[in-house]
Amino acid sequence: MNNVIWNNDSWAGGGIFYGGNGTITNNTVTGNHVSGGHGGGIYCGGDATITSNIIRWNDGGELGGGIHCSGFHKPLITNNIISRNTAWGGGGIYCEHKNPK
Repeated sequence: MNNVIWNNDSWAGGGIFYGGNGTITNNTVTGNHVSGGHGGGIYCGGDATITSNIIRWNDGGELGGGIHCSGFHKPLITNNIISRNTAWGGGGIYCEHKNPK
């Protein structure tokens, strides 16, 4: 909560890689990049609450420029600014198998 996360590079989750059920809130996640993976800004592998974040200018590589929701999880995604993210599929948000809450 309350972090500025920018200009990082990873295989998945360039800004945040999270697999739990907690809360990701009030962060600025910008300018992050993944190399051939998923989730430029946030890679979510759990039923997290993602709220009140600024998620922009991230490159998600294959899937999920802003947010990638993996597997059968259903995160609650609300009140975020998600803009100017890029990816092959789901520039803003990409969800596998299920829709977020």
